[in-house]
Amino acid sequence: ARVIGTASTPEGRAAVLAAGATHAIDHTDPGHLDEVRRLTAGRGADLIIEMRADLNLYDDIHLLAPRGRIVIVGARGRAEIAPRSLMGADGDIRGVLLWNMDDNEVADGFAEIDRMLREGAIRPVVGTRFPLTAAGEAQEHVMSGGAAGRVVLTMGSSPA
Repeated sequence: ARVIGTASTPEGRAAVLAAGATHAIDHTDPGHLDEVRRLTAGRGADLIIEMRADLNLYDDIHLLAPRGRIVIVGARGRAEIAPRSLMGADGDIRGVLLWNMDDNEVADGFAEIDRMLREGAIRPVVGTRFPLTAAGEAQEHVMSGGAAGRVVLTMGSSPA
């Protein structure tokens, strides 16, 4: 797949490319939507994995390729959409939450993640580590934006 990733900093875009994306663009640049259109030769995206639907869902719909899908995995509030634009793309929007999975889906998911880790198909990037006693600070770090890599809570009083 040709993957277009976004990040707001040069370091973030370098991380997106290092993770295997074909292109990395700055989603704070006012022209970033036009850049996605250019990179897809005007067709739009077949799949958008959306981390901030409250900020981006309206624009995502306008970036969909015919019969494209938006998968919402994160939102911090309400989102406004243009139903006719979604209809025009014959597109889908799906929201997902891990805790909606049943026990078999969780087991299958963990087995697949384990397989992909062993084969090197996925390489999680650990960013900042916090001791479990600083979980509140870790949450603030995540919510402030710009966290590069996974934020990890460690057991004990000092980072591992």
